Amino acid sequence: MNLENISSFFKEQKVQLLLTAGVSSLITGFSLLKLQRVQAEKLSKKLKAEVKEDYLEYNVEDSNLTEVPLSEEDDRLLNEQFSRNIVFLGEEGMKKLRNSSVVIVGCGSIGSWVALMLLRSGVGKVRIIDHGKVTRDTINQHALATIEDIGIPNAIVLKKHIKEIVPHAKVESVIDTFNKDTAPWLLEGNPDYVLDCVQNLETKLELLKYCHDQQLRVISSAYAGGKADPSRIQISDLSDTYDDPWVRVLRRKLRKLGVENNISLIHSIEKPTELKPAESTSSEVDQYAILPEGRIPTLPTFGTLSAIFGMSMASWVICELAEHKVQQLFIKQKEKTFSKLKRDLTAREERNGFNSSVTLSKSEVGYILEELWRSRSALSGALDKLTLTRWDRRQALTIDNCICLTVEEANTHDNILGKVEDYYPEEFVNFVQSRFLEESRISE
Repeated sequence: MNLENISSFFKEQKVQLLLTAGVSSLITGFSLLKLQRVQAEKLSKKLKAEVKEDYLEYNVEDSNLTEVPLSEEDDRLLNEQFSRNIVFLGEEGMKKLRNSSVVIVGCGSIGSWVALMLLRSGVGKVRIIDHGKVTRDTINQHALATIEDIGIPNAIVLKKHIKEIVPHAKVESVIDTFNKDTAPWLLEGNPDYVLDCVQNLETKLELLKYCHDQQLRVISSAYAGGKADPSRIQISDLSDTYDDPWVRVLRRKLRKLGVENNISLIHSIEKPTELKPAESTSSEVDQYAILPEGRIPTLPTFGTLSAIFGMSMASWVICELAEHKVQQLFIKQKEKTFSKLKRDLTAREERNGFNSSVTLSKSEVGYILEELWRSRSALSGALDKLTLTRWDRRQALTIDNCICLTVEEANTHDNILGKVEDYYPEEFVNFVQSRFLEESRISE
């Protein structure tokens, strides 16, 4: 065998080894995937069996969802039980309440209080949707859970205890996660009100978007984590909320989905409490940070604030259903401010030699002012005499190339002939770029 043949032989052997190794890797990979799939199916069956046992134990799917006419004695006892509400809302209002149907999505620290008070107040039918279970660290925030309820689904615990208080109520417990695929059947039946008490941002976005598109009346709860002052709680339209970094992310993401207003939101204008270093390690402090990118916040929730959020939401919905109108606090209208801001931006563009018309809408101008720059000058932090202008004259006027400054600061800025990075301190340039980067992340 000559040298050339020997070389060819080893090359062929090397190729065969590589092919064998590749095929073996593929077989191993498919085997692992199959094993993982089998394990996932076993876990799913186990969880479904546990849930089924819970349903059977507490008789969740019982006859109280069936329309059963009340006897005269039952009706008399109900009128006595709700006598104080009848005096407050009137007989007609109470009748509307008893004939109403609501859906509560998320029944933990806030939703459990909402469910309890709606049914205590006379709402006729409530569907409770939640996939979580009672845990030891959430008992102090739950409206009805006890030590014996640890490990039981929230929806089942609520129905179990509520039946002891208002046995006539029609309570439907659904253990499931809300998403765009489950939405049609979870919210079926044309409910009079949908109450959003979930804390997962992506779930909340899907729920509010679905209700907006289907024209379902909805009220949402902001995140109560890190708040403690009950005097700062407000109910207002989503477009009129402020001072809450998590709500700001929610509002901006909803705008990208075409949802800007007509959603009531319960929120707190209190600044989130910062954890004390003496009580937590540095890693725990980082864990409890509210992140601007909009990931799920993990700031601990003060139990009493959860209850007040839930009570406030329930009170609002009860008055709405009974048509007992309440007067909200006056909030300054922003339309005129946004219109003037756009006119000023158009005039500034023309003075700076940009002949093309401003393509930013009035809504986008308001978005830049409120969401991107928090209604203050990016340079000095001033709150009055504000205007908008291009950040980089070499780039087109877009949301992520528009800065908020005072009129005087903007006039100076517009006279910069070179690169803005060469004019301003590095710290300020980095700050501006970080806001534009934040906007691009939220827009993804």
